[in-house]
Amino acid sequence: ALIHSSVSLHHGTDRGLVRKSNDTTMDNRVAKFRDWLSATSGYEYICCASLISSELAPYLIGAYLDEVGAQPVDRHGNLPKADTLSHAAETFLKMVMDKPFSLYQLKGSKMVLHPFVGDRIQQRRKWQQPKEKREPYTFQMFSTFHSQVATAEKQNVCNFLGLHSLIFDTQCLGIFTGSRVSEYAQSKGKVTTVSRVPQLSKSSKTPALAVAFVASDFTFLSAEGTVIPHKVLFLNPSRAEQLQIRFRHDKSGRNHTIRKYGRGQSWLSPITAAVRLLHRAHQLSIPAQDPICAYREPHALGHRWLRDYQVSKMMKTIVRATYPDKNHFLRINIDRFASHSNRVNAVVALHHAGMSIDDIAQRLRWKPESVAFYLRETTQDIGKYTIQSIVGAQRAYMPTPVES
Repeated sequence: ALIHSSVSLHHGTDRGLVRKSNDTTMDNRVAKFRDWLSATSGYEYICCASLISSELAPYLIGAYLDEVGAQPVDRHGNLPKADTLSHAAETFLKMVMDKPFSLYQLKGSKMVLHPFVGDRIQQRRKWQQPKEKREPYTFQMFSTFHSQVATAEKQNVCNFLGLHSLIFDTQCLGIFTGSRVSEYAQSKGKVTTVSRVPQLSKSSKTPALAVAFVASDFTFLSAEGTVIPHKVLFLNPSRAEQLQIRFRHDKSGRNHTIRKYGRGQSWLSPITAAVRLLHRAHQLSIPAQDPICAYREPHALGHRWLRDYQVSKMMKTIVRATYPDKNHFLRINIDRFASHSNRVNAVVALHHAGMSIDDIAQRLRWKPESVAFYLRETTQDIGKYTIQSIVGAQRAYMPTPVES
């Protein structure tokens, strides 16, 4: 009604008012607005550019948010983000209109969204259903995982090089470091590609380092404080009493930070997990500039890089094995487990140990608001053994003392 009453859209080709959009280069979300505008006005091609005024454009976008924004985008009933719809509509109109327009207005000393659009976006944000909280891995899950890996490697030592063992080691290390998936797995590109640090100089002859952990990011120290070479450590892993990890890249911009860890408890230890990751990479002959998180498929000659979706898939398999009852809460809510659920473990454990949000943020290289987000009430206890292992490995290097 807004469109028909405010502007009369018609073909008007004799007046040069119609521009046919280039479908091959147009973003799908932008094209969706074009199609909506076309269907609403009843014409095949839109863009009666001279008939859409700068004043009318924000109202067209607002009408689009009202109608299309209320329609679910998937089978789960999720609604599209109002910001995304607004940006797509704005992009299309600026492509085809003869007159410039802006969705922002000057209010006092600040630029604010046009109220017809801004009010709708704010209203959608207010009533939008929040994302489901991520569940941390339980100790029972880790225990099941460890039993599976230990049994498989006992049956055949070659299983140590496989995907099953690799993911177990990455997740064990992750509950101590709170690592993002990009620090140990690949999420973009083809299966054979690796995300690498951009070269600062095109003339550099040094191969670009991977974004994920490489072997040189790990340093092991003995009880006397001497550095233990990796190859020596493989022969006697128990010599290492301290692990130092260099985190070369951080979303906060604090790159190349160092964090130190001691031993955890038994098999749930950052030192044990790190040694196993490095030993596997050594046996697979991974080059120094490549990620250490690689594996070999059965009867294959080469290696493959760990992918983010493989972590999520494997951990959901562990959930099913740990909780066979389909009516168990974690089985019903199995989608709450993702590749970064181990980040929740790290936060919950340190919080149980009495650390403040600021100290946890400093320790895990996060923003305080991120810590608060992950500290939302979880439905499952991660287990005293897990907490003791995580806190024990970090105790000597915490910024504040922790009560036993």
